[in-house]
Amino acid sequence: MSNNLSLETVQDLARLDPDYLDIVLQVVPKGATVQFGETGQGIKPNYQVCLKDGSKAAYHGSSKDHKTFDIAAFDSSRISRSFSRVELVEAIEITA
Repeated sequence: MSNNLSLETVQDLARLDPDYLDIVLQVVPKGATVQFGETGQGIKPNYQVCLKDGSKAAYHGSSKDHKTFDIAAFDSSRISRSFSRVELVEAIEITA
């Protein structure tokens, strides 16, 4: 089931659970970006980390440890723009 989740700004990210965002921040290494899935409930969306070397890894946002899954199963047509670590920190600070 899809919804109207749209993650285009830092303020949009700030609507997500700050604890969830903190875990995402821990997964994203320096210099990498993250894109969020825009389908489902939009509470703790799946996301993909895009590394500087061009490789990507997909993560289940709702699993306790944000486990990885096959990147081919991640629908690249339904993801947000790329967000930097700085933007993740800004979103967390907005929710504080």
